[in-house]
Amino acid sequence: VELAISIAASVANYVIELREQVGLFTNGEDPLGIDNKPQMVLPAKGYAQLMQILTTLARVQAHETSGLVHLIQEQIVNLTWGTTMVVITGDASQSLFDSLINAQRVGIQVVLVLVGEVESVQVIKAQAESLGVQVHHIMYTPDLQIWQER
Repeated sequence: VELAISIAASVANYVIELREQVGLFTNGEDPLGIDNKPQMVLPAKGYAQLMQILTTLARVQAHETSGLVHLIQEQIVNLTWGTTMVVITGDASQSLFDSLINAQRVGIQVVLVLVGEVESVQVIKAQAESLGVQVHHIMYTPDLQIWQER
């Protein structure tokens, strides 16, 4: 979970440095959240936005409030054509791939970041790439540092 949070923070920082909008949707539990609903920070630009995302990520705990697939299906209708959605997860089921395909159909670019030890990672990478989904595997913190340098 900590590595996934670090990845999300790094992505947010990178996008803010590009002076682009970034938002956050997480299915982790926020102790300050309302009714155990997924936490979201709507897309915006600037340093204040980065601080809002980092604050939210600092509170997120590993208890799912909603399944990732359900969260993606709910949120793709709120994203505009051309948006890039970065999905950070430790597993990739067929239902996840189905939701990523649905996102692509409505004009959302998808990047899948697999975190930690992932079973059948090569099979998942091959499936993702065959669907046109960019995929990265970050197993340990040093892998994140290498990824950031690219």
